[in-house]
Amino acid sequence: MNLNIRDLTFFYVIAEVGSLAQASERLGRSQPALSKCIQRLEEEVGTQLLTRSGHGITLTAAGELLCERARKLCFFMEQTEQDLENYVRGVSGKIRIGCVPTVAEYLIPKLCQAFLTENPLAMLEIVPGVNNYLWDNLQNYQLDIIIVTKTISYENAIIYPIMEDAVVLVGSCEHPIFTKELKSITPQDLVEYKWLLSGKNTASRRWIDQFFISRGLPPPRAQIETSSFHLMPKILAANKELLGFIPRRNLTKGGVVYKQLKEIPLEGTANSRHFILGRLKDRSPSPITERLIRMIREQGQDMF
Repeated sequence: MNLNIRDLTFFYVIAEVGSLAQASERLGRSQPALSKCIQRLEEEVGTQLLTRSGHGITLTAAGELLCERARKLCFFMEQTEQDLENYVRGVSGKIRIGCVPTVAEYLIPKLCQAFLTENPLAMLEIVPGVNNYLWDNLQNYQLDIIIVTKTISYENAIIYPIMEDAVVLVGSCEHPIFTKELKSITPQDLVEYKWLLSGKNTASRRWIDQFFISRGLPPPRAQIETSSFHLMPKILAANKELLGFIPRRNLTKGGVVYKQLKEIPLEGTANSRHFILGRLKDRSPSPITERLIRMIREQGQDMF
């Protein structure tokens, strides 16, 4: 089988836009030329790749498979061109960064400022998301690097530990839990209250639920859910009957809720999150990406 790269490129565009007419405009090729492209590919693979109708085109099962391979091929071709330019110039290029929300809120603003000051011709694309979503996109070559919490095993990836963050159980200084005459607070004391929690699909939420379940208690009742660690301290300060988990640094002098929230001393509830930077083993980073990786490894903890 001898598949023509240009035919595959044209096929991917046709499949992406779902119309020969639109593909013709995008590619600057006539519709008959694109039809011949499809015909050559179908003859080469020995089966029909798409069907035409008045509403556009529909891919067959074989067409879906070929489209996915063609997508990766087009990406590799585009990336190769960009990498070659980067190697020649060493100063420009686009870097696609996937990161969990906490990193997006606390690290990314300072990182962008510092990196773009040193590399003004670089372009950064920031993609927030949860761990699994970012890992899937890294594997599918949609991201260049990811900054996530260390919660799963990342195969086919080079991993760099970059920073830690202590998350602790807190409530408003006026929360009822602090007005009770308790010699010590137990998990049982907490289940009667309502909570501010991260989304159910996050690693931190699973950890919190498991803390109570492992002690024979029901998971905490979430009244408000958000995956933004940036919003949590302010929400807890404004809603004085909620409990939740926030980075401890928010409680220290200069923190956004200094003297408004108070840590609840309960063994096993302080959780250190370890953040890592990951990239694929089988894909060498461009020089500009290597610069960013080096900056994150050397300065990430201080920026965070």
